[in-house]
Amino acid sequence: RDGDLFAWGRGDSGQLGHRNADGVTEPRRVLTVQLWSAKPGQGPFETRKFVQVAAGRAHSVFVDSKGDVFCCGQAGEGQCGPTKDRVNATVPCPRKVDGLAF
Repeated sequence: RDGDLFAWGRGDSGQLGHRNADGVTEPRRVLTVQLWSAKPGQGPFETRKFVQVAAGRAHSVFVDSKGDVFCCGQAGEGQCGPTKDRVNATVPCPRKVDGLAF
């Protein structure tokens, strides 16, 4: 479907958003978003249409049709927005970056 989100390749930093650090060789749909705050409408990715994707070596960024920004992967240097724990700064499931929208 148009706007669905798929990821594949190296995943050792959680950058694929599949809730783990596994690599995959074929496209796999990214299904969920990590809920950092209990806001209505912030739920499964099935309800969102994605329009832009950017991928680094160890992190990925996704923008949905509402302009909300999501990120997953290595986050120790702020790649995925502010994080509460810089020591264990891997985000294996995409999370919304609060305060950032396009």
